[in-house]
Amino acid sequence: MAWVFAGVSVRAILSQHPEFAGNEAATKLLLGLGLDELSVSGPSIPGVKSIIRSTSYVEAKALAEKVMDLETADQVVELIKES
Repeated sequence: MAWVFAGVSVRAILSQHPEFAGNEAATKLLLGLGLDELSVSGPSIPGVKSIIRSTSYVEAKALAEKVMDLETADQVVELIKES
């Protein structure tokens, strides 16, 4: 995940896979990692927009910081499902 923070700090263009960005549970994590553009499929737009509007940057950043402390992908998936 360090590449995300490095890319954001120099305003590099970062992208994500549309299936991941369209996963509503992952939206907060992507925002917390500093991504400010998400590519999602049409049917996913309303749900993703709703999450973006209802999530503060502080909340999203806190989630990203928690994820950075996890050791496995399963732990990440569980955390983002709970958030």
